[in-house]
Amino acid sequence: MKITKLPTIVTEFDDEFILAAFATVPEVEELSILRELVGGKTQACVLLVDIIVKQPAKITEQESKKLSGQYILKIDEKVEECNEPTEIDRHKTATNWDKTGKFSEKHIPKLRHSFEQETMILMVYDIAGLSNLRLSSYQHLGGGVHAACCGLVFQPQWSHSWLKQGNMVA
Repeated sequence: MKITKLPTIVTEFDDEFILAAFATVPEVEELSILRELVGGKTQACVLLVDIIVKQPAKITEQESKKLSGQYILKIDEKVEECNEPTEIDRHKTATNWDKTGKFSEKHIPKLRHSFEQETMILMVYDIAGLSNLRLSSYQHLGGGVHAACCGLVFQPQWSHSWLKQGNMVA
C-alpha cells in the first residue's frame, strides 16, 4: 500500500502504524491524506482521506462495499486510565444501542475499519452526513461518467455567444 499526502499536510504520521492497520485490507492500493481536521476533545489526529482500491474486472455488490472513496481517518492513543473503554468499543456500544439499527444508520457515521496496536488506535469512518453518498476519486469513475462530468464543466462555455459566432478554432 502506498501512502501519499498533500503538501499542505504538516502533521507527521507513523507510516508503519498506518501500514500495519491496513495490512488486513489487502485490496487497498493507496491512501491519500487530503486534509487535516479538528481533533475534537482529544489529541487525536483526524484526517480526510481518499482510499483507492485495486479495481476488479467486474464490480459485484460485495466489491462495492469495500473501502473505496473518501473517509475520516482518526488516529488516537488508547486511554489506559480507569479501565475506560476505547473509542472503538464506545462506538460499537452506541451503534448497537438501538437494536433496529435505524437510529445509528441516520445519526452515527459507520465505523468501516478499526485497528489497535499497543497504545494506538486507528479508526476509519464514513463522512458524517454522507453515509448514503459514497465519494469516489475521479480516476475510478466509469468512462460515461467522465464524459458527463466533462459535459457539465464545459457545457456553459459552449453556449457563449463568441463560440456561436465561429470564434472557436478547431
